[in-house]
Amino acid sequence: MAEEKKQAGHEQPLPGPRPSIEGAAEFDEDVAKKAAKILREAMKGFGTNEKKIINVTNAYNRAQRMIIIDTYTKEIKRDLIKDLKSELSGKFEKMCLGFWMPAGRYDAELVNDAVEGMGFSTKILNEVICTRTNKELMEMQKAWWKGKSMSDRIKDETNKGHGNYCTLLCTILEGKRKPNGAVDEAAAKMTAEVLNRYLTQEKESAAKEKFVEVFTQESWVQIRAISGIFQDVSKKYTLNGAIKKAFGDGDTSKALQTIDEFASMPYDYWAKKLRSSMKGMGTDDEQLRRVLISRAEIDLRDIGIVFGQRYG
Repeated sequence: MAEEKKQAGHEQPLPGPRPSIEGAAEFDEDVAKKAAKILREAMKGFGTNEKKIINVTNAYNRAQRMIIIDTYTKEIKRDLIKDLKSELSGKFEKMCLGFWMPAGRYDAELVNDAVEGMGFSTKILNEVICTRTNKELMEMQKAWWKGKSMSDRIKDETNKGHGNYCTLLCTILEGKRKPNGAVDEAAAKMTAEVLNRYLTQEKESAAKEKFVEVFTQESWVQIRAISGIFQDVSKKYTLNGAIKKAFGDGDTSKALQTIDEFASMPYDYWAKKLRSSMKGMGTDDEQLRRVLISRAEIDLRDIGIVFGQRYG
């Protein structure tokens, strides 16, 4: 019974996700000082010992790394991030710095990259905003450093001709998604019936509003239940097919499909992202970094297992 209650409160779509970086079981001031010393030694003199930097980065979780940054400043009298930027370069620098950013900052950087310049990247906005917990959404907005709020910046880019997409993203950022609990099968069936009725009987605009409402407010586990029962209710469409029926192949459709896939099979979703980053000529280093950095302390071990099963 206690285990059921524990699992009912999980933040991710599935209970018990396993990270690849768990942090040091025993961590105190002396451990932080030792880690800071190792990092400085790795960057002193001619050349850089990247292996030592990797070992320290992988040995501690984000909260512990933030303490190491402060300890480095106090003990070494230098700025660790500036030293890393000075000593490292290229792909390794970008990967390493991502792990040493405070909570939310890496996601905030990704959102900024997605809306900078001409147009916006639906791929990145969906990957980041549509897969984050309420806590993670709050952290990335708190870490946002631009003049306008993150939500207003996204509105500037997506509001023209992308009304439903803009509403979807900005509503998700409000952090209104219900917490995970025990699946309510009766409610899932009722929601599936409502969505199907809106799809077939209501005005197109009303159907779109209803889909956005459900996908921005229902918990991950409830969306998975709705997705699982939808075809039995509809007799014609899967939930993914219903999304395409209502929204076509546009930005909102892709975002809703992301939520459906992530809620239903999260490890498969990220394993597919890893696979696509390695297919074809060369590697999509940016996508590879996004997955490894964002999931390392959440569920990367599970993603790795699924990746091996699916793609060998």
